[in-house]
Amino acid sequence: MKVYIDILILINFFCDFLILYSVSILLRRNTKLRKLILSALFGSLSIIVLFVKLNNLLLFFLKFLLAIIMILIAFGYKNIKYFLNNLVYFFLNSLLLGGFIYLINLKLKNNIINSLFNNIVLLIIFAPLIIYIYTKYLLKIKKFYSLKYKIDIYIKGQVINITAYNDTGMNILNPYTKIPIIIIDKGLLNEKNLKYLLIPCNTVNDSFLMKCFKADNVFVNGIGNIQKALIGISPTKINIEGVNSLINKDILEDNYENNRNNKKIVKKK
Repeated sequence: MKVYIDILILINFFCDFLILYSVSILLRRNTKLRKLILSALFGSLSIIVLFVKLNNLLLFFLKFLLAIIMILIAFGYKNIKYFLNNLVYFFLNSLLLGGFIYLINLKLKNNIINSLFNNIVLLIIFAPLIIYIYTKYLLKIKKFYSLKYKIDIYIKGQVINITAYNDTGMNILNPYTKIPIIIIDKGLLNEKNLKYLLIPCNTVNDSFLMKCFKADNVFVNGIGNIQKALIGISPTKINIEGVNSLINKDILEDNYENNRNNKKIVKKK
């Protein structure tokens, strides 16, 4: 079987660059394009190890070492967590791209006569598309989970553990005191014998009076204690996967700054 080493190196460079570029986007690495190109070039030239007679175990460790060097060339080293994240995403993206290309190649191998032509067409057409769809989908998931918070609400002896979503478009406040409102699903709070306020609320589809309760304390994981907050009961079920509460973005921003400033004051003392 003829092996065209120049085409093999070119294909390998193309794949390595796509994988490194996808890692850079997913992990938001501020790395220069020339570093990605240099790393992909190193990876493509290292393809010659395939023509060296080595046992499978030694070949595995050699490929692993080459991957480490590629990651260091492309992204450098800041700390162990930074490095491991880069390495794990590099391998995950490599498996994803390789798996899809192999699957498509199996499906089309009987329809295209020239195997080399088949591989080149697959890489040029499908590889960027696969990486684009995967990267876009994963970024969407990461953004969704980055806006979720574990919250503990304390009201008159009750402790409510909820998962809240930071809805950047929600800015419901008490119009009189300007205290922000955390909206929760109906049934999470035992409302018996609790005093409440009726706060006028306007949504895209409706206007209504929301029943709200004053919280004794609210703790947001990763943010800290919220000094002032009202708990509003949603008239309809919150239709977001794994979420039973909507939190006002102003609560998070204001309390994050307050807690950070308090830490600075304590350190100075």
